[in-house]
Amino acid sequence: MKEDIKLWGFELPTRFFELHKKGSFDSIRIEGQQEISLPFPLLRTEEIKNQESLKDDWEIPVGLLPFMGDMHDLVCLDYSESNSPSVVLIDDSRMKIKITDNFEDFYNNVYLAPEAKIDSSGVIEGETWLDF
Repeated sequence: MKEDIKLWGFELPTRFFELHKKGSFDSIRIEGQQEISLPFPLLRTEEIKNQESLKDDWEIPVGLLPFMGDMHDLVCLDYSESNSPSVVLIDDSRMKIKITDNFEDFYNNVYLAPEAKIDSSGVIEGETWLDF
């Protein structure tokens, strides 16, 4: 089955539908920049289509196509300045932060960050409800 090449009226980047095949990822790092944690989940095509009717209620700025997140924090394709979208992160207050200049850079630099190690020193076994 061939995927739609447009969502919300926007022409999608060539590799957009390959993102789901990459496996799990939760972060991005571009050379020379700090790591950015990405909001979950990666939205399926049907979810993106269904969210279009809610874009005004969720105050999605014009020109943005959300494809990842929980509708509070979102990763979006940003068509507001060009037909070749950049990738941006918008937070719950709808502040926009550019992640990459294009989708290809986003696609090539996402990864699953290693789980942070928990320092349990100082925790007295038997005196905590935490399960170590």
